[in-house]
This record gives sequence, C-alpha cells and structure tokens, in this order.
Amino acid sequence: NESATVTVNATEPANTSAAPSGSRTPIGKPARSPESKSSVSKSSSPATVTTANTISSPVHNSMEMEHPAVSIFRREKVSELLHRCSIAQLSSDPLGFVDESIIRNVLYRWVIRAAHERSEYIDFLIPSWSDLEKLTTFFQRQFISETRKGMGSSSMLSMESLKDAGTAMANLCFGLAKTVSGFRQQLQQQLPAGWNDVNVGMTASEITQHLSNGSVVIDWAKQTQIYLPTLVFSKLRERHQGQQSRLLSAIFVSKVCYDTILLLTGETSMDYRLLPATKSKVSLQLSVSAEIWSDPFSTLSGNEFWGQFAETDIVFGGSRPFGSLDGNDDLLLRQGGSVVVVTPPDNMLTSRYIQRMIEILQNGKAVPLSFAVFIRSDCLVDRSPAPSLNDLYTLEPRLRDAMEFICRVESLQEGRHCYFSERLGAPTVSTSGSLFLLLQNSLGRNHFALSDVAVAEILGSMKPDFSRANESTMGTPLAYNPEMHSTNTQQVFIPQTGYLEPSTGLPPSPMPHQPSVATDFGTIGRSASMPNSFATDPSPAAARRPGPRRGRLFDLVDDGEEDNMNDVVSGMLGTLNVDLFQNSAVQDVDIEAISLMG
Repeated sequence: NESATVTVNATEPANTSAAPSGSRTPIGKPARSPESKSSVSKSSSPATVTTANTISSPVHNSMEMEHPAVSIFRREKVSELLHRCSIAQLSSDPLGFVDESIIRNVLYRWVIRAAHERSEYIDFLIPSWSDLEKLTTFFQRQFISETRKGMGSSSMLSMESLKDAGTAMANLCFGLAKTVSGFRQQLQQQLPAGWNDVNVGMTASEITQHLSNGSVVIDWAKQTQIYLPTLVFSKLRERHQGQQSRLLSAIFVSKVCYDTILLLTGETSMDYRLLPATKSKVSLQLSVSAEIWSDPFSTLSGNEFWGQFAETDIVFGGSRPFGSLDGNDDLLLRQGGSVVVVTPPDNMLTSRYIQRMIEILQNGKAVPLSFAVFIRSDCLVDRSPAPSLNDLYTLEPRLRDAMEFICRVESLQEGRHCYFSERLGAPTVSTSGSLFLLLQNSLGRNHFALSDVAVAEILGSMKPDFSRANESTMGTPLAYNPEMHSTNTQQVFIPQTGYLEPSTGLPPSPMPHQPSVATDFGTIGRSASMPNSFATDPSPAAARRPGPRRGRLFDLVDDGEEDNMNDVVSGMLGTLNVDLFQNSAVQDVDIEAISLMG
C-alpha cells in the first residue's frame, strides 16, 4: 500500500499542551507512482489557477488538491486579516467601528454561503467574489444587519460608518485573496506536473501507546507537524479517491483548511458539531447511512456525506454541500436512506436545507427516507432560548404544507445540552436553544421507526452531565518546530514562507470503537448484505495510557528513483508584492434583509 506524507495545520490558540509522548516510528518513504489510473481519477481535471490579475475559482470542480504550501500561506493570510481587524479597533480605521465578533461571524457567513453557490470567487476561504461590487454590498448589508441586532459595542453607529467599514473589508479581503492566488500561480508554474509527497517533503510516523489506538504524526519539511488518531488516518486513507502518491498532501490540505476555519469560528458559537456519542445514538436508532454538513474527519466509517467545501471534501468521497447545484442529493431520491443533518449557522442556508429535504420527501415516495435534523436557534430568524415549531414555520413557511412528514419536534433549552467544540477538543454547553426535528415519509416511518425511549437516549446523550471522554476526531493543531527547521538531504519543493508561528498541539484521543449494525434495506452508504458501522461513546477503559510501543502504520516501497530538485520556489513569498487593497445568485429569500427595512 502506497502512502504519501502530508502536514496538517491546525489553528488552536496559544494555550495548547505539548505534543503527545511516546515512541515515534518512521513510516518510511512512499514509493513514487504514476498518475492514478483508478476510475475515480478519470473525472478529475487540472486545478484552475488564478494570477494576481485573473479571477477564477481554484480547485472548484476538481479532484486535484492544491500544494500544501498554498494552504499554509492562505492560513497566514486569514490570520493577517484578523490581526488587521484587531488593531483597527485602536485606530481611526473604518474597520475599527465594527465589533470583532461581528467581523468573524460575517466572514464565516461568506465562506459557507459561497460554498453553496456557483458564483465565481478567487479563494474559497477568503471572501473574494469576482464581482467586487457584490462583495462590497454583502459586507455593508451584513455589518448593518448585525449591528442592528444589538451585537457588540457599535450598535449606535451610523449607517454611513458601517458602509465605509464594509467597503474597507471588501477591499482588504479581495487583496489578500489575490495575494494567495498569485502565490498559487507562481508555485504551480515551477512545480513538476507529477509532483508527489516525496518531492514536496512529506513524512509520517506513528506514535503508539500501551492499550490505546495511538496517533499518526504528519510532518512537512520538519517545519510543521500535526497529530491525528490512527483510526482517523486509516479512515481518511480508505476514503481517499485521488492519486495515491499525494495521499498525505490531500490529508494535509484538508486539515489545514478546516483548521483555518477555526481561526474564524474558534471563539464563537459557530464552532459546533454533534457530539460523537450523540451521532452514535442517532446512527444506532435510525440506521444512519449518510451525513449532511459533515467533514472527512468526523463522518462515520461507511457513511456517505455531504461536506462543507468541495475543494477539500470531494477527494475523500464527499459530495458538494447539500442543496447546492451538483450537490448529488438526487441520490436520496433514487436509493433512499436515513440521514443525520446538522444545519449550518446561517438562517438562509438552514431554510434552503429544510426546503430541499421537503422536496426530496415529496418526490421520493417510492423509497424510505428519514432526516434527523439538529438546528440551533442561531440558525433561525429569531434566536430563542427554547425554540419551537413556530420558529421553523417563520424560517421556512413551506413547512406548514408538509406536516405529513413531521414526525417529531423536540426543543432543547440553552444551557442544558452540549455540542462538540473543535477549538476546545471537548463538549461545550450550548449558549442557545436547539431543535431536534425528525422528517420521514411513510416508508421511512416503517423502516426507520424511532420510539420514545430512543428519542430520550439521543437527547440524553447531549446533556452537560453526560459522562464522556475527550472525543476529538479532527486531530490536533498544526505545530511549528523551529528546532527541526534543518535542511533535508533530499532537495524538495518547499517555499520558505516565514509566516509560521510557533505553537504546540493538544494530544489526540483515540477514536471511539465502532460496532456494526446491519440493515435489510440497501440504502446509500451500504448494501443489503453489508452492515454499517457507527461510533460509540468511548469508555474510561479506552482512554490513553502510558507505556509506548513501536509500530508501523503501513509498509512502503522505495524504488530508489527520487529526484534531486532545486528549491526553485524558495523565497517566493518575499518577492510577492501585491497591494492588499488592490482593486451570484442564490434564489432563496434574503432573510437578513428584513432587518434593513426599518
């Protein structure tokens, strides 16, 4: 089995613990291989690249992953963006008139909305629609809308001040996105077409602990390291559908991108997903075979998933975000299935999700369909400490005409249930109310029946006092080790960014054991003869214990054909001199525009 080496970057705050201890066994050098000849890779196309003066959507429709250096560079630009907004609070900069929490919310809102659209953008994590006027209008309206909700200390600002702030933010983001695009373009021009994990300096090793599942350390150029639970790494390897010679690069880029998002959401209520224990309970009771608004790291083995970003998820078998064009959700109409859904933290997208689920239920009467939906009140029009069905009607009026599909609506009060925080790597008490909504058609009711006892178990798994260990599946943040920044004997294509800041990572916890539950209906993600597997809540006995032992993750073959290349991109970042301030259509109802009408 071939394996590539990838560096994973995470964005934890400075207060993180040291890397996990234990023996580290080098995995070895991955064998060089030609382009993948699998059936999956036939549909892949070269990544679209943009120069500083050309606008397009990079890697938007491709199985091709970008070079690891680009994802790290992008993360540093997002960090720079937030730093600029922070220091603006102490100056006369227009951005200083907007509270930082509002800025983070609006930046992330653009990211998730752009992921569901087909509008052209320069970068998928830095707000950068090709239409600068559209981008400016977005920021202006969002800043006005959010401040009118009374968020932050700037609620008494004039509309003109907020418009100026929106213009400044659009120009800043647009310039930073073009800087990333220019770096991507220069890097791709100088990289060999057949680059792989070996010649970009990726290595991996395994750390095992006595009676535990251990961790995989992925290192890039002895500069950046991340730690993933071994079972998570193995799951990603199984899901990977790209070139085997770039496996680790794909894992690295995906992890860096999700950790970059943590820069925006890490200290906000937008950092949430279902607890692994809760997902396990739902999966057991409803025979879940697919997940919506998930990611390659936390999706249960064997499940299909609709991801958050096409640029990172497709290569691991994920579909584009649910409800988007080419989102592949017609698969449910053809095959049926039981799906667990966590709606994004945006009322427009939550409305779209509900609308699309209703359409699928109405048109999929020949197959069993079930949607177990978790909705935070932050996703509704009016935030409520104890949301109800009426809040859903306000969000999506068409739900009134689909009462036949509503099987259950359960309200969870704020402060009395938990979600999982990636920043903390642990459960966190929800500061807003939530709804558990079960939508099923008639066949779904028969095939995926849910009893009162089962509902109590599901909701009980979200209680703050629910006993659980550290359940992180995303791994730990990116770490930069200055002491390891020595030149490798093998010359590799690694740009010296000079932007990486020292940090350490939290030790990962092992993945929960995953029992199997069989079903007699061949829905998506499984067959009638193949059981589906689900994660269970880890027991104290499964916690990591001292006593390292050595082990190998996989065996690799070295064919001895390593290329000796010059680091032609060294110093590239220093030569980029792009002015940071250089100069669509979703058909859903613009819900937040209501707040601008008076």
